Amino acid sequence: MEFCNWLPINAFICPEFDVEVLEDNGVTRTIRDRSGAIKKVSNERLSLPLTIESPVKDKKTWENIKPRLKIASGNRFPADWKNICEINQKSDMPSFIGGSPCGFYGALRELFGPEAVLYSFYDMPDVVNDMMDTLCEL
Repeated sequence: MEFCNWLPINAFICPEFDVEVLEDNGVTRTIRDRSGAIKKVSNERLSLPLTIESPVKDKKTWENIKPRLKIASGNRFPADWKNICEINQKSDMPSFIGGSPCGFYGALRELFGPEAVLYSFYDMPDVVNDMMDTLCEL
């Protein structure tokens, strides 16, 4: 049962990075994901990936990725955007924009990594503040 209309807008890194398999030993794969992070994922079971390297480590790496979080970067809207809008305007259901990562903290966690994001609030508050401002403008 549908409870909302999902609008297929890229509301995060755009353009996304190409997903690459860097290593596959049969049990796990080391990949570069859509956000540019390098992660180890299981081939055998569902589990959380292990972040090996995140796209943002400091102010310099943040400045490198920041242009991908500007509203004008890349192709955020699908080719049939006008048609999607017309269909949604006729619907009684609410519309939903988003997906993964969810919320400001989820976006920071995706960019810093699950552990480093916690330290970043203390070690780099100016970078975190700029990241949240950028995400808010997006």
